[in-house]
Amino acid sequence: MFKKRPFVLNGEIGLKDERGEITNFYPSRPIKMVGIITSNKAGDVRANHWHPKEEQNVLVIKGGYISLWRDREDPEKIIHHHLVKKGQIEIMPSNTDHAMIFLEPSEILNLVDENRDKEGYNSVLGHTVRLEQPLIDTKDEIKIKEYLERYHENKE
Repeated sequence: MFKKRPFVLNGEIGLKDERGEITNFYPSRPIKMVGIITSNKAGDVRANHWHPKEEQNVLVIKGGYISLWRDREDPEKIIHHHLVKKGQIEIMPSNTDHAMIFLEPSEILNLVDENRDKEGYNSVLGHTVRLEQPLIDTKDEIKIKEYLERYHENKE
């Protein structure tokens, strides 16, 4: 049923010595824009949107999040979820509804293959379209808590 589904990759250690390590990631498409996104606490919700054209790569620098996603063409509208931890990159294909619930204060790099101008937000002709029915309501504290408890033990 899925043409492309989101997936998580670990980086490849390029060099490790007494100074530290270099970890490499290989995006499948050229990157045109890099954004830094921070979340201040466990339970913060971001995204609740989809991208008509672009593939989104999210690299976790600090913290982690629960990725919720749904195939826009799935007639059953099943919401899937998985964990994305520090040092991992999530590849989110175009035309995939997605949201994030942060496990703790976090920093991520948002690497995308399209330009992100203000005019392209919330437009099917642009880069990002907000969901009319969010995958997770930012005010649904009970559901957010359920997700946090489910993934709490696996965040490291």
